[in-house]
Amino acid sequence: MNAKKSTKAKTNKKSENVLKNPLFYMSIAIFAIIILLSILAINMIHNAKHKKEIDETKGQYIYIGNGNNIYNTESAIPDQIVSSYDEYTSTMRDINLENGDKTLSPADFEGNNYALVAVRYDSCSEENIEPSKFDISNGQVSVVFDYDSKCGLCAPTYRFYAFRLDKSVTSGDIVVNYRSRNTIECDASVGYKPIIYLYPTKTTDVSIVLGHPELITTSYPQYQKSWNVTAEPTGELTDKKTGNKLYSLYWEGKNHYASVQQDGFIVKGEETAKFLEDKLSTLGLNYREAEEFIIYWLPKLEHNNYNYIRFETQSEIASYMPLTTTPKADTTIRVFMDYKPLDAPIDIKEQTLSTPTRNGFTVVEWGGSEIK
Repeated sequence: MNAKKSTKAKTNKKSENVLKNPLFYMSIAIFAIIILLSILAINMIHNAKHKKEIDETKGQYIYIGNGNNIYNTESAIPDQIVSSYDEYTSTMRDINLENGDKTLSPADFEGNNYALVAVRYDSCSEENIEPSKFDISNGQVSVVFDYDSKCGLCAPTYRFYAFRLDKSVTSGDIVVNYRSRNTIECDASVGYKPIIYLYPTKTTDVSIVLGHPELITTSYPQYQKSWNVTAEPTGELTDKKTGNKLYSLYWEGKNHYASVQQDGFIVKGEETAKFLEDKLSTLGLNYREAEEFIIYWLPKLEHNNYNYIRFETQSEIASYMPLTTTPKADTTIRVFMDYKPLDAPIDIKEQTLSTPTRNGFTVVEWGGSEIK
């Protein structure tokens, strides 16, 4: 036993000597410096590569200009290849450009065709957007845009770019990707809870695209650039990727910062169910859609003394999350409710609502957001 104690004592003594040895701490410091220098070297290599990509790309495009709220979801101008000045002006005629560096001229088309790319840009969540990579291969035009992330959400601005192509390139797919230069944590506690229903007039393959996918936090089926389903007139959906049967598409997003407006409704908590039954019917939801809306939101509303409730306009909804379908829907109904619990009623103007007519291929979406 004494021998064991002696061995343990010697070990402890040795450890103490190591800790007192300056070379031990110098070794740790040198190791830390090596790690730090390695990280700095990797960052320098990455930044140099990134700068080289940007410099190489700058000579391949023309920044045409900005356009604020120039089109809505249903009439969005697609990315496309134009081969003549007349085709270009026809495409851009309804766009009111602001702060444009240059609009193309007939002379620009003497030696080039152009890939027109419209970039949806949110000044509250993105800044310093610039093309960083441009490539043409196998009939596909690929563009990468870098940006710095911020927190917030504003109405969209659109930036227009024309990428130079050889005259022989007259058609092809245009693929645009976005790459954030930084990572930032934003408050995601306020979010939509939307569900999307599709009702074609006959069995139809449908592609659904959400215009600001970087805001999506949860989706089912998983959203990857688009949803692609076979839709039945009954509303039943089949996910073309997995073969799973669905009755709706679901997504949840972040950074929707609504606020109390001059109009809306003040509703007692215990009267919420009747209020929603009435207003959702006015807004065009059928009984199943309205029931699912009420089942989701009623527990969050009915136990409050009062609720301020306002339904967003179609343009407000589209500004936060554009939604497009191919083929294009004949009728699109999007219902989004903003609400704020109140201890006592406040004085506001009652909101005026209109009832849409469901004709042809109909798309319905509902969701909501609590005002913080």
